[in-house]
Amino acid sequence: MMHVVGSAAASRRPRAGAGSPRAVSHLRVSTGGQVDSTSIDTQREQCQALARRHGLVLVGEYVDAGVSGAAASRPALDELLAAAPAGEVEVVLVAKLDRLGRSLLHLLGLIEQLTVLGLRVISASEGIDTKTPPGRMMLQLLGAFAEFERERLRERSRDGAYRRVLAGGFVGSSPPFGYRPVPDRCGAVGVVLDIDPTQAACIRAMYRLLVQDRVPLMRAITDLNSAGHRSASGKPWTKHTLSRWVRGDGPTIAARTSFAA
Repeated sequence: MMHVVGSAAASRRPRAGAGSPRAVSHLRVSTGGQVDSTSIDTQREQCQALARRHGLVLVGEYVDAGVSGAAASRPALDELLAAAPAGEVEVVLVAKLDRLGRSLLHLLGLIEQLTVLGLRVISASEGIDTKTPPGRMMLQLLGAFAEFERERLRERSRDGAYRRVLAGGFVGSSPPFGYRPVPDRCGAVGVVLDIDPTQAACIRAMYRLLVQDRVPLMRAITDLNSAGHRSASGKPWTKHTLSRWVRGDGPTIAARTSFAA
């Protein structure tokens, strides 16, 4: 019996086996409190019984102890995926599919990754075997539900963004030059745009140079940089960046007008 330490991942590397297909089990518990409970042992017993039922040689196990299924990286699972291309094992056993994937979308992606690596996945609780026609049919059904959920998530995301925009919120990744994203004081829309004083001063200087004084572009660039004004990236203005902004690739006309007033 393997000893599992704390919340760190522990694994038993595959050992040589002959004859029957070689399998490894993947076991996981979400919290540190479960590490010392019977959960790991129960999963291990289920995988051992599964191996016997399918005539498999269980040559090792990979254990993520106290690691949430929502974690982006699970060390033992990562180790299993890294070892798979070596051809040391042919089957991955799990007590339950949710021990393997943190969500339906993640689970299907992971099973597909294992399948591409030539591994068969068998689940004790759900009775899914990716080698059999019923198992593949079940995965196809799960895939249809996953695609439906993906579309639902996209729709909810779009609807939420649209409502925030109508309420005056900001939903983009990069604010237009002259503005900065700040938390909404009312807490209704999350983030709103506020005037950035430094960039606003730069826009006023641009308006004075290019519109009021009508100086050539290269001289305007020299004057802006000499005065310490910088582009959105924080770098000195160049012919490319300033001409882009003048052509309308920067803030909206309304924004420029408000700053220049």
